[in-house]
Order: sequence, then C-alpha cells, then structure tokens
Amino acid sequence: MSVSTHIFQRTFCLRFNNSFGTCFAYDLEGKRYIITARHLVSKLQGKSEVEILFDGRWIRIGVDIVMHGEGDCDISVLAPLKFFGCSQFMGIHPDLNIDSSFNMSERVYFFGFPYGHYTTLGNQNFPAPLVKTGIISGSSPQQNLIYLDGHNNPGFSGGPVVLEREDSHVIGVISGYRHDDQFVLDKNGIKGPYTYSQNTGIVFVSMFNNVKESILSNPIGADVSVAHMKL
Repeated sequence: MSVSTHIFQRTFCLRFNNSFGTCFAYDLEGKRYIITARHLVSKLQGKSEVEILFDGRWIRIGVDIVMHGEGDCDISVLAPLKFFGCSQFMGIHPDLNIDSSFNMSERVYFFGFPYGHYTTLGNQNFPAPLVKTGIISGSSPQQNLIYLDGHNNPGFSGGPVVLEREDSHVIGVISGYRHDDQFVLDKNGIKGPYTYSQNTGIVFVSMFNNVKESILSNPIGADVSVAHMKL
C-alpha cells in the first residue's frame, strides 16, 4: 500500500534555535496547528518564531503555544499566526485523525528529514520528507510510549507516524530511538578503549495524550478558510 500525497504535503522541516527536526500540519474545526516533538521547541514560550525550510531557504513563521506535553508526553502543539503550507489538495483529501489507537504488529510509516535530506513532490516549493516503515512492537501507556521495530535517524523527531491501513490516521509523534554503546574491537577481536553508538532499531513514539482536548480548549490556530501562502 502506498502513502497518499497529502501526508507528504503536511510534513515540514523545522528549525528552532539549535534544534532541527520535523513537524506536521493538523487542522481541527477550521484551524491549522503545527505538531512536533516537545524536545525540539521546549524553550519556546509565548509568541515567538520557528523556521520552516521553503524553496531552499529558512523562512520564519510566527507561532503561539497551544501546549507543551507534560511528563513523558514528548509533543508540542503550536498555532501559526497565519496560514502556511500547501493548499492545492485541501478539501480533496481527508483531514488527519490523531488518535493513539492501533493493533499490535501493525505496519506503520513515519516521515521526516534525516540529516536534512529531503525530496520533491511538486510540494509548492516546500521540501517533501523521506518516508520509512516499521511495525508496532509494543507500547507502554504509563510512559506514553509506542515502540516500533524500525530504523530511526536524527531529523525524524517530530514527524508523524501513520497506519498503513489508514494513512490519515496518525498514532503518534517520533520522539527518538534506543542506542547502545559498543566497544570497538581490534583485529584480534579484543575490546579497545573506544566505543561507538549503535542504532538498536527500537524507535520511540510519543502517544497523543489529551492533545486534541488541549487544542479544543485553546483554539487559536490560523484560519484554514484563508488558505494561501504569504511567506
């Protein structure tokens, strides 16, 4: 099963201070919001700006805070001060459904900009994310976590994780991955003094914990009815 174009067109490359990663647009009751990983924008307070990659350059987008996740919830929701993003498919594809419901071992796709890499899909000059796949291998609701068997890289943080069977259904936000420090062996197989970080293939996904309720209680997103680009 392939992924619908609108998922790519809702996913953006984000930069804030020295943090770099991914975010995606979510529309609710006629308002547009930006969802990303909290650890990328945790220092953002009140009205501020983030940067979005557009046409090979970083452009500033004014935002306000809707919520920073608490505790183990590595999710932040921002409200753009004006609409931004691709508008040509609005009204054609369904809106995203953010809901951390799933079945064990289901296949998922996740989207992002690893090491700044991207592709193009006629995305109105926004770069399109790379897509990877994995399966749901476990969850820990007490820690607000879903575990994927996949291969994450730096730059995917903040990206959406969608079900293969219903690619408008976003079950969570990429938070990170488990690494394991291993000793470098010499030619005789003897451990030396140096170590390297090995990607274990365990991907951490933050569940949506009262995210929709937080948005509805603070509905300050940009008006979708004026969908256009003014950058």
